Amino acid sequence: MLSKPLFEQEGNDIIRKESFKMGISKYEGIDLCNGIIKIEGYNRIGYHNKIDDRKEVAVRIDSKVTPIFCSACNKQVPGFYKHLGSRYGQVGAITCERCQSTIYVTDNDNIVDTLHNSVGTYRNPFLMDVEKLDNVMQTYTFDYSSLYFLNGWIFEQIEAATGFQLLQEFDGWVDLADVIVRICEKINQSISPFTKTPYYTDPRIAELPDVIHTWLGLLVYLGIIKEKEKEKEEFKNWVM
Repeated sequence: MLSKPLFEQEGNDIIRKESFKMGISKYEGIDLCNGIIKIEGYNRIGYHNKIDDRKEVAVRIDSKVTPIFCSACNKQVPGFYKHLGSRYGQVGAITCERCQSTIYVTDNDNIVDTLHNSVGTYRNPFLMDVEKLDNVMQTYTFDYSSLYFLNGWIFEQIEAATGFQLLQEFDGWVDLADVIVRICEKINQSISPFTKTPYYTDPRIAELPDVIHTWLGLLVYLGIIKEKEKEKEEFKNWVM
């Protein structure tokens, strides 16, 4: 795990995505805290019991560095990958280091809140009937909102527990690492205890970026989610 000083670094080139670039490549950096995932809070109208139209907090996500999963061998590809951009949802192809299958990567074309890893062909909603294709094609979809516990409900619970309000603290897109730092400042708590324990939300994804382990550790500390610590024996079939 990486230590607190990495959260204090200035900027990070890996989050800069040129508009004309597309593709995905192996991430060779050592910093898995800063510039890995961006979030943006906003208000949306929530309908409660079809009567109330109160505004509620929602969260947009943009993943810059991601795990990759191979549906052919049912294992996570070693290491992490840097998202360089896409065109009409098509990102690029990766060769699985374990079974040598080609993994075709697609996104939603705007922000990277989900990432489809397919074996066989690109899962491209702009060019095909993906519902029909999903019945015959092996695909793993990274839904970062669910996998990383990054959604409006989570931030409502954080506000209730700490007084931290995402929309008040940050305007526009912000690095998740900076959000973690600000919440820790709010509760007068060091970041370091949250960087030491790995947490997992899907047994198939045995490696997560350090910033996500830290985020999940903070949520466990605040009592928002239950601890779900990895046991090596339980996960060995997914990582060997």
